[in-house]
Amino acid sequence: MAADAAEEGEGYTCYGGPLPMGEGGGGGGTGGGLGAALSSTGGFPNQIAAWVPGSEPRLLSDDTAIQVAPGSVIVMQVHYNFQSSSPEPDRSTLKLLRTDAAPTRLRKTTALLYRDLDIPKDDPDVQFTTTTPYYGDAPLELVSFTGHMHQLGANIGAQAWSPGGEEICLVDIPDWDFHWQQRYSLAVDDAVIIESGSKLDLNCGYNNSQENQPIVSGEQQVSQDVTWGESSTDEMCLLYVERLEDYTPLAPADALACDGVEGCMSACTGSETECLLACDAMDTDCLICALGSVSTCALTCAASLAQDQECVQGCLMGAVMFEGDVNECLKQECGEVHAEFTGCLDERFQRGDCVEELSGCGVTVGG
Repeated sequence: MAADAAEEGEGYTCYGGPLPMGEGGGGGGTGGGLGAALSSTGGFPNQIAAWVPGSEPRLLSDDTAIQVAPGSVIVMQVHYNFQSSSPEPDRSTLKLLRTDAAPTRLRKTTALLYRDLDIPKDDPDVQFTTTTPYYGDAPLELVSFTGHMHQLGANIGAQAWSPGGEEICLVDIPDWDFHWQQRYSLAVDDAVIIESGSKLDLNCGYNNSQENQPIVSGEQQVSQDVTWGESSTDEMCLLYVERLEDYTPLAPADALACDGVEGCMSACTGSETECLLACDAMDTDCLICALGSVSTCALTCAASLAQDQECVQGCLMGAVMFEGDVNECLKQECGEVHAEFTGCLDERFQRGDCVEELSGCGVTVGG
């Protein structure tokens, strides 16, 4: 409501992408600036619905559901295209079926993405690939994949690579059609299982030749350099991935972000930093809160992560998008950076730094 009141007219300019963190989600193969952006937000949203050309209504009748906490704010982002028509009254509606019965499994949707798009004019074959590692206590169970590009898209696909190097095809759309965007779904019992230590690749290809330009009001547009953007004349590289998790009741409304972390930290015998980052109770909201606190009270330690930004961002994306184990990922994929970061932070914790900042998340550190 505050955002609406701060802007003239109806509604307000939304966050402009799949991450609720302003434009900080862009840059780099895995979404540059994510580390800084994490510190500026208090939580991460759960996507509950989406519509793109070709979509159909969806009914969940397999004892799965999407969990929405009481008191949640539902933000509906709508894009309008006035290239070929005049503005008309908005008739968009969202209909949700609600149930009080607890399901067996929960569905959670997040996105793999490549935001640093730079598609030169007149180029008929431009390809981008981004890799997201996954480390976690349990395998991922993936049940649907929805690709999203705009009018210059030519192909989009995703593969997972097991720790042993086996390729697992997640989705392959070799002939992209902006006007026919579908969710590719699997039955719950046929979920794709992604083991810890795997890597997920997202590939997006574009045809920006003059022959492939869209036609607006009977005239073919002129090929231009294209980057990431909301307009249909901009481009995107997104794959919405839906996973299954066992149902767990919601935490109390007044719970701190890291409630539950204290128990596993007290039982852990490693360094405080590793115990915190590797705790089973370290979910996305806790990770965001903890990293935001650390960036405030231990800026030098946080800055050490920039030494291998691409590797670190990949691990952060895996942790945020799939609630993976960021500590194990950093250790395995970014060894030297991990050692410097944890050593620096352990020293700060023992010195008594960050006590106040992390206590706001529900974490006790130091001495």
